[in-house]
Amino acid sequence: MNTELSQLIDERNEKMWKSLQQRFNISIEMVPGQEHSVYSKGEDVTFYVPKNSPDAGSFTHELLHVYLRSKKMYIGANLLLTISSSKIMKRIFSDALLEHMGNILDHIKMFPLYERMGYDPSSFLLDFYTNKCEMNEVNLIRKNFKQGATYNALAVGAFIGRFFAVKGDVNKSFDYSVCLSNLKKIDSKLFEALDLFFDEWENFDIESNDPLYTYREVVHAFYEYMKVWIIGKRFE
Repeated sequence: MNTELSQLIDERNEKMWKSLQQRFNISIEMVPGQEHSVYSKGEDVTFYVPKNSPDAGSFTHELLHVYLRSKKMYIGANLLLTISSSKIMKRIFSDALLEHMGNILDHIKMFPLYERMGYDPSSFLLDFYTNKCEMNEVNLIRKNFKQGATYNALAVGAFIGRFFAVKGDVNKSFDYSVCLSNLKKIDSKLFEALDLFFDEWENFDIESNDPLYTYREVVHAFYEYMKVWIIGKRFE
């Protein structure tokens, strides 16, 4: 094992690394900066590793993203494709919001594996110790969410983004009960639609080979929840 790999591969992630090597054409590039990242297209995968601070825990985070791809879990991409079929939803769900949601949906499945592999939970994300919901943010959403009978698409998007940031936070030392309660007071039906989607994905078994119930069904159900919520509403 060369010097670069010896800093990234250890007894905790070696089995997964070898398994993914058999599945993908993997390359590693040492780059400036502080963050690990990964880019994949088809069977080609490139890991970008900060040359001055390679870290097995951070590398394993990116490895787990690829592991989900090996299981053919493309929920973020499918969510983007599904939402794009609705002009109204495209106004609510910006590309940045969909990327944010897709990343969190991946993390929901990755984090339990990361812990079981024996890594320090706090090294899973750079913002592990950052509170994901401040009341001033919720109050701003409330203020702009609806004016008369018209909904503000940006504020609705901010509501969805804040919900996912909170529900998807892997640091369980934060108490978000007040934040979630206040979001629900803004719009209980939207909150329930998001909550159903989140719970269905959290309970989805990524190891299952059931052809009748895939992640696509989870996304489609969410799309239907949102269609029901949007009916009869006007957006600006």
